[in-house]
Amino acid sequence: MRRNSLPAHLSAATSQVPHNRWIYVHGVARTTYAITLACIIPFIFIETCCAWTAKVISVSDGDTITVLRESKPEKIRLYGVDAPEHGQDFFAAAKDFTSEMVFGKIVDVAPAAKDRYGRAVAWVSVDGRSLNKELVKAGLAWWYRSYARKRYDLYTFEIMARRQKLGIWSVPKPTPPWLFRRNKQISEGSVWETGFPSATSGSKK
Repeated sequence: MRRNSLPAHLSAATSQVPHNRWIYVHGVARTTYAITLACIIPFIFIETCCAWTAKVISVSDGDTITVLRESKPEKIRLYGVDAPEHGQDFFAAAKDFTSEMVFGKIVDVAPAAKDRYGRAVAWVSVDGRSLNKELVKAGLAWWYRSYARKRYDLYTFEIMARRQKLGIWSVPKPTPPWLFRRNKQISEGSVWETGFPSATSGSKK
């Protein structure tokens, strides 16, 4: 029976392997490939499923934009990422990055959820590039692990940015936006200092 073809560098290695072991190695390779696809495909599907296009007419900060959809403005919160708040280091840099990438352009919006304020939380891409991912890669947003726990791709991009000390990672111990917001809410009296947070503690308005 003819074996399935393998790349040249693997063919040489497997030519001396007993047939039963070759089947095992080949099977492991196929299984690994299948598992990899199983991990990636759902992410690709989520980022493209039910996507619609709109023009970006405003940028509030690094992770919040407003688009014009069917002649009506709609605010979009980027899924899986959290950019610096006003008053934090790199707030302006993150906002400028987002503006440069999408302001005035037609983007693809793939909603993933709605937040407590009724805004669409979505993947936003332009010319095939994901704004969500590019912000994290540039070190201008955190992986928002509380709401995107299984997005290990965002985690990987964050680790890479940390190692290169890009943006927010160029300063020691940067404060995540969710803690910045919570501390601000405490100072304003909307969160009890006893450690029992309100329903919106740390959430982004």
